[in-house]
Amino acid sequence: MEPYEQAKKLLQEYGQEKVLKELEKNKKVELIEQIRTLDFEKIQQAQKNIGKKLEFQKEKIESISCIDANKITNAEKEKYEKIGREKIKQGKYAVVTMAGGQRY
Repeated sequence: MEPYEQAKKLLQEYGQEKVLKELEKNKKVELIEQIRTLDFEKIQQAQKNIGKKLEFQKEKIESISCIDANKITNAEKEKYEKIGREKIKQGKYAVVTMAGGQRY
């Protein structure tokens, strides 16, 4: 099936009549390629999730002590960086909020 026909079929399948009309008017190569590379399944899933409240399986909020990065040793910095890398490899993460102007 040629690219134009593939794009047209996708638009028809997913009820994209407005885009289909635009495609039929000006059959531009760029538009055809954009349509062919879109993941319409993900778009539909995202549309279904609009407005839904997200639920987290392991929601946990903890406070942490303050650490001044300028006052710890290089060994301590390396220790914390290693812990951070390991947690990221495990698919875990943390969110930290800092006062304005602070940086690591």
